[in-house]
Amino acid sequence: MSIPLLWVDETPSTNAYVKEKFLSGEWESPAAVAAHRQTAGRGRLGRTWESEDGQALALSVLVPRALPAAVTLAVGLAVSDAVAAICGAKTAIKWPNDILCNHRKIGGILCEGIVGERCATVLGIGINVAQSADFFAAKGLSYGGSILSETGVSVSVKTLANAVCDAVEQTLQTLETSGFSALKPAFESRCITLKNAVRVLSPSGEPLLDGTACGVDDDGNLLVADQAGVTHAVGAGEVSVRGVYGYV
Repeated sequence: MSIPLLWVDETPSTNAYVKEKFLSGEWESPAAVAAHRQTAGRGRLGRTWESEDGQALALSVLVPRALPAAVTLAVGLAVSDAVAAICGAKTAIKWPNDILCNHRKIGGILCEGIVGERCATVLGIGINVAQSADFFAAKGLSYGGSILSETGVSVSVKTLANAVCDAVEQTLQTLETSGFSALKPAFESRCITLKNAVRVLSPSGEPLLDGTACGVDDDGNLLVADQAGVTHAVGAGEVSVRGVYGYV
């Protein structure tokens, strides 16, 4: 693995840790950090995500350059592939980058850009590894799951971290040399959002569009056909999927 991986005992956020290292000038080359315990991580739309030692993987990868907007989908595909390979289970993706197993969310990605005199992209990856089904039930997360609860497979967090870093590195090489179009068929084959009825919500939760997800474009936008047959490219906001968690 050519991306060096640093482990820390505890940090509020691996994404914030990576940003600080880059902005201070300490990290100028691709690097990654994983935390045995993360206390104040963030998911999409500002949601919190915490991890305990041995229970989940909290990992952030620094890429010291700007990357295409579709990087979020590309990283989701890489993580899905890595998890499937390491535990032998079928994984799926809910657009743009929720990682599912048995229709339960076991992981997600938060990609953040750093702009200014020096540009970078931070790829934040969180995967539930060893929590029990009772853990998610106690937290009221009926749609939540882990690799262990959904597959029965015990996975080393460190082994998973190395596999994810390798998969991300290979996928980024394809993204930057050939564009997302080279990854799109594989992404679409894993994406359970497609061919489903979806509702597009504003950041405040207001419905913006109802339709059917019919594909993704080369920039990673979700293509949604409304009832009149007009196709809309959705690149921001929340998308909920009928039959999957959060929207029936």
